[in-house]
Amino acid sequence: MRIALALVFLAAPSVAQEAWDSAPDIAACMAADDATAKRACIGKAAENCMETSEGGYTTLGMSMCAAAETDGWDAVLNAEYTRTAKGLSIGGKWRKASGGTF
Repeated sequence: MRIALALVFLAAPSVAQEAWDSAPDIAACMAADDATAKRACIGKAAENCMETSEGGYTTLGMSMCAAAETDGWDAVLNAEYTRTAKGLSIGGKWRKASGGTF
C-alpha cells in the first residue's frame, strides 16, 4: 500500500515556481496619473505572474502569484507609511493634524 501511495505522488505533476517579484509590475502601474487607472492595478501583478509562470494557472501557481502580489502591495504600503510618518514627526514627537504635539 505504501508503495502504491508513493507512486501516486511521484506520478503527480509538480509545479516548480520561482518567487515572483511583483514590485516592477506594481510600480509601472502606479506610475499612471489617473486614479481610476491606479485602482485597476490591483490584481495586475498576479495576473501577469499567472500568465508568464509555468503552472501559473494551477491552484498552487495562482496562490503563489496572489501571495507575491500581496507582498508587493505590503512593501508599497510600508514605504508610504514610513514616508508619511517621517512627515508627521518633529524631533521624535508626533504632530497633531491641528498643530501642536502629543
